[in-house]
Amino acid sequence: MAKKPVLFGPHMENFEALVELLLKRGGALQVPHTSALEKELATLLSNPEKCLGLGESGYAALRAHEGATLETLKRLKTASLPEPT
Repeated sequence: MAKKPVLFGPHMENFEALVELLLKRGGALQVPHTSALEKELATLLSNPEKCLGLGESGYAALRAHEGATLETLKRLKTASLPEPT
């Protein structure tokens, strides 16, 4: 992972759980419109410490879930399924 700041707009309905996780952990910024995006980008570009912190927080939030898909697949593969009727 690149540990870079993540910014996204208001329409993230298909990713609600991820958005909630990143925002709760301070790992992303959600902006309501283009001018807010420009303002946040300018702030980040002038503040390397904030950039670093945002990237690190996002990385930490996602790292906690690393391997979840593989683990799910392993469990599905070994699960005993009921016989079709």
